[in-house]
Amino acid sequence: MSTAHTSNPHVDFPADFRGAVFRPGDDGYDEARAVYNGRAADSGPALIARCTDEEDVVTVLRYASARDIPVAVRGGGHMSDGLAMPGGALVVDLSGMRAISVDPKTRVVRAQPGVLLGELDAATQQHGLVVPAGTVTTTGVAGLTLGGGIGHLMRRFGATVDNPLACEMVTVDGRRVRADEKENPELFWALRGGGGNFGVVTSFEFQAHPLGPDVVSGQIIFPRDQAASILAKIPGHMADAPRELGLLIAITDAPPLPALPKEAHGRPVLVLVPVYSGDPETADKVIEPLAALGHPVAHLVSRN
Repeated sequence: MSTAHTSNPHVDFPADFRGAVFRPGDDGYDEARAVYNGRAADSGPALIARCTDEEDVVTVLRYASARDIPVAVRGGGHMSDGLAMPGGALVVDLSGMRAISVDPKTRVVRAQPGVLLGELDAATQQHGLVVPAGTVTTTGVAGLTLGGGIGHLMRRFGATVDNPLACEMVTVDGRRVRADEKENPELFWALRGGGGNFGVVTSFEFQAHPLGPDVVSGQIIFPRDQAASILAKIPGHMADAPRELGLLIAITDAPPLPALPKEAHGRPVLVLVPVYSGDPETADKVIEPLAALGHPVAHLVSRN
């Protein structure tokens, strides 16, 4: 890996930074700037600093703050608009910071900002616990939490952002701080929906909830011509549904699933995606009224 290019403005990047550094033209630069949805800027970042720990984050932010350099932050890299890799910026890459710890007694979960949701779920489910999160395993926990966190369990446990107990972070000028209900409470409020640009979170503490190992979930698929009638009934139905029932809705083209009639393949359909996290023995009483809102062409809900 090349260590510097004289045409790059960051030739004086701190020598005590312990992580990997990628500049345009370096081996691995194109791979380092790639994000999940592929919408990075045409011109890449001036420098990507892949941090190994909180000390590296401090080093990068002090360097950037002293020089008034624009900074972007990469966690899981899943955001659709590619803001983690803007052209010309100094990127604080947290994707390598992926430690997770779970205390089964207190149900406190600590996760670094490079952790992906699939990794978080795998760690918590070893103890029959869950942190309510999103719906895609490759989403990063940091961006999801600080952005809200909509998922299957939010009717029961709230959004992801409702469940942090504390955040360890580095401010934009390189100071380590902790934010929770007692220490820096206004900052803790701000991190949970008050906006951005307060600093870089290096560790999240979550309150996990008992759940699993099984839930009842799947898809109920209706022809599109039933969509208007069913969607009109959904708000009233969910108002009376138990909080253990989560529901996602989509209108899409039907995939070529063996369970679907061939004449439905490729045709627009309404898809209800229920997830019931209550007692599996009571699932039928909760799920079947959803199917009864119309006449489904496929009922693919089962215990998982």
